[in-house]
Amino acid sequence: MYVVSDLCSAKHFPYKTDVSIAVFFRQSGHMRTRHLILIGLLAVLTSCSDEPVTTSSTNSLVDITSQEHFDTNVQQGVSLVFYHASWCTKCAAQRPAVEGVSEDSRFGDVFFAEVEFEDFSTLVKQRGIAGFPTVVVYKNNEEQKRFTGQGHSQEELTQAVLNAQN
Repeated sequence: MYVVSDLCSAKHFPYKTDVSIAVFFRQSGHMRTRHLILIGLLAVLTSCSDEPVTTSSTNSLVDITSQEHFDTNVQQGVSLVFYHASWCTKCAAQRPAVEGVSEDSRFGDVFFAEVEFEDFSTLVKQRGIAGFPTVVVYKNNEEQKRFTGQGHSQEELTQAVLNAQN
């Protein structure tokens, strides 16, 4: 058995895909087996987007893994934390603006994180988060600005981070 996985992100084919398939070979080499292999490979290639895979040195949202992880990273400097729940459709709607801010090259020294309610409900309650989504900008562990609910633009969030940096 050979596994074809993430073919599109390979060096020679730099496009994104979420498809992985397993291809089984039989020693007899029947024509039917060869067709199944070709169909499987075609499925991988056609699932690729036209968007090249890019690597970036800009920030992205870091998953908070513990209270200590949160405290260590929010203690000093400017931080933006996205509190959300996996089942929350409003959170999904707010995510692109939050991720857009995290990718802004001006914020290389800002810590961007996300806290999943189901994983860390104690931390969420401790920080006074009453609804989702909530985005909070901290400076040296002190809250500077809070955005509750969806509909906050990338520009609004960017301005809050810039204000906290000054």
